[in-house]
This record gives sequence, C-alpha cells and structure tokens, in this order.
Amino acid sequence: MSRYDIVVATRNSRIRYQCVVLLKRLGVPYMLCAPDDSVVTSAHCVLVTESEARGLSPDNLVLVSDPLDNEDVALRVMVLKHRVHTPRLIVIGVDPGMRFGLAVVIDGVSVHSATASTPTGAASLAHRWLSTLHSLFPSAEIAVHVGTGSKLYSVLFLRAVSAGNDVCVLLVDEHHTTVVGLSDQSSAIAIAGRDGRPLCEDDLHLDSKSGYIKSLKQLVAHLTEGRRVLTTDEAQHIIHGDLSIDALIGGCL
Repeated sequence: MSRYDIVVATRNSRIRYQCVVLLKRLGVPYMLCAPDDSVVTSAHCVLVTESEARGLSPDNLVLVSDPLDNEDVALRVMVLKHRVHTPRLIVIGVDPGMRFGLAVVIDGVSVHSATASTPTGAASLAHRWLSTLHSLFPSAEIAVHVGTGSKLYSVLFLRAVSAGNDVCVLLVDEHHTTVVGLSDQSSAIAIAGRDGRPLCEDDLHLDSKSGYIKSLKQLVAHLTEGRRVLTTDEAQHIIHGDLSIDALIGGCL
C-alpha cells in the first residue's frame, strides 16, 4: 500500500485532528490534503466531511463528522484499505476472557481487530461493527463466532450480544487458538476461521462456582484499579444474569 492510499481531505481542523489520532491508532499510513487536491481522485480511501464530498466519487469515501464515530470510521477505512467489494462471508471472531479480543474476518482475510474490557463492552463493539457491515454489505452473510475456552466470559458475552437482537451466533472450540506471546486479537482471528455450532439454552446458564466468583472479583478490582470491591453476593447476581459488570462499576471508571 502506497503512502497516499489513505487521505484525510477536510479543512475542518477538529475533524482532521480526530482522523489523524484514529489513523495513527490503526497504524496505517495517510496523507493530509484539501478536498480539491488531485491526490483525492487516486486514493483508495478518502476521509472527508459530507459538505466537502460534493463532486467526489462515493466509491472510496468515508464520511466523517465531529465528534468522530471511531469504530464505524475505523472499520470503513480498513475495509477500503483491504479492497473489499463483494464479500461472500463475514465473520466477527470473539475471544472471551478477562480481556476480550475481537476481529473482523472477511472471506478469510483479517480486516480489523480490537479489544474490550468487559462482556458488555465487547458486545457493544460487536453490534457496532455489525451495523457498519450490514450498511456496507447488505446482502452478505455475517456471523459472530464466539470461543468457548472461558465458560464464564463466553456466557456473559453471549447474554449481552444476544439480548433482543437477531444475531447469527456460533460457538467455536478454542482448542489451539491461544498461543503464548500472541494477542487476544490473534486468537479472535483464529476463532473466526473455525466452524461453530448454534447456541442452545444451556449455553447461557452458569453455576455459582467459586472459580467464577474469584475471577469476577479479580476483573472488577483490575478494571477499577482497586476502587471497587465486588462482593460474593454481587458476583452471584452477575453469574445468574441479574446484574452486569458495566452497571456495577460505571461510577468507578
């Protein structure tokens, strides 16, 4: 990919700054230019405001506004970067655990990945990606593959991602997807590439195991840097689905 494949073509300084921060986080090369610069016509991805996009070809545009919708823009940029046009199969792979890895894999190619700290946060990110992907590719088949290596965190994610939504979710055996030294996103990519099975009612059930309670206490202590101590009763409510981690620690973050 040449340096000028991705360009930020807006005169709005606030939006331009937000785009630069995002592109640096994504680790992709970019160029700053004006909307009427000649390089815009040859770029594969152009970040531009709606008012400045008049007269430009819509095929390579990512419309941006203030404040920037980071997850939507990031995914659109990466789709254009990877030259995705008419995908057959799109999979969001999820590696549940004390930190969640998520990845978008399109026709076997990893396009975008990220991490989330909580089950609800991971589910929210997956739904955000699903919304963008359905907008980009309305006829494509899209599924969410969830690893089963951590029963506790898999179930908490499944409850959050499935609640009131028509999402195609498949459970995937995580055996050999986690490699020492690799990231959660790498495991999520591996999970996305495996076949899975549909959910059944038992997949959303958790017993009040002491190991689960201990893990939840450790997670809450980590997320709040020790400012919040999870009680055993609260942990049991989370396990039984009566309480979410995010609702519990919202005021401590």
